[in-house]
Amino acid sequence: DWRKMLLDRWLWAASGLFAGLAALFVALHPQEFFRITAGEDSTATAVKSLAGLAGEYGYHLRNLLNLDPVVLIAASLGVFFLLVRRRWREVGMVAATPMVYIAVLYFFFHSEVRYILMMLPLLAVAGGYALAKVTRWVPTVAGFAVLILALPTLVAARYDRLLTIPDTRQQAVAWIAHNVPTGSKIATWVATFQLTPTRAAIERQRTLDAASLREADRALLDLSSPTYPRPAYDLLRVNLVRERLPRDWLAYLDEQEYEYLVVEFWPWQEDYGLPEFDAPLGARMSLGTARPAASFNQSLPDPNGNFYLPSLTLFPWFSRVEALGPTVTVYQLATEPL
Repeated sequence: DWRKMLLDRWLWAASGLFAGLAALFVALHPQEFFRITAGEDSTATAVKSLAGLAGEYGYHLRNLLNLDPVVLIAASLGVFFLLVRRRWREVGMVAATPMVYIAVLYFFFHSEVRYILMMLPLLAVAGGYALAKVTRWVPTVAGFAVLILALPTLVAARYDRLLTIPDTRQQAVAWIAHNVPTGSKIATWVATFQLTPTRAAIERQRTLDAASLREADRALLDLSSPTYPRPAYDLLRVNLVRERLPRDWLAYLDEQEYEYLVVEFWPWQEDYGLPEFDAPLGARMSLGTARPAASFNQSLPDPNGNFYLPSLTLFPWFSRVEALGPTVTVYQLATEPL
């Protein structure tokens, strides 16, 4: 009885709860909502195709297989048992919900690996149904449950461990604090972390481009000397004032006697306004006027923490994943060969 189903109070309660939570999100993060729906993250005006949708299904299926194979396999078994028992309504719900969800993402938004999280509760329920059937044939239910939960538990523990290890950016900051004297002249081209600039460095940046100052810089200028954070460096944040510098800004660094250049490298440099440094720095290194003083290397394909590889890759006996974060290199500069 469709009329009875549509008037069910639990359906309306769930719909109201969903609408309320969605409205709260929009109210708290309106800029994020509009960025996703109509801004830079929206793909609603991009060309779509059925082949593209099929590729989207394959993308999420591959991610599920890599990241949560236990849930995917268990949910597939659950759908199989539902088919055997001819429970067509449940089969339709478990199969159609992820298909519709992914189609909405494809046609109106964009996809990221973490978006599969929204599908996991339903898949886990289907997987639980399968395990309820399978455990009837297993003599030791507790042992079987431990076996099933072992892989996701170990993966979660390993990734949590990686999250507690200082990432490459934190390691670079710690290395600089330990090895570079406070007040040293450092040029940086970084997007997702910062060293502390001296007052003079902030004032110089304001002179070059007042619009490039951040609220954190203005807050530093309001601090008294005893409370000013240490160590602080004579920073030139090249990526923030690039348009105000000479075209050959590497030569400018020489002229101004900068001692170090800190470079943050991402796989998608253009997304963060970061340039390719290999050519100019390679030339300087061949002349003996620059050398890497320290390098903290990216271990995962996506330094944001999005993980696309099989989950076993996280473990040291399968690969060398030492820390999260992008590659950060500290170059020592000199006007004369080192």
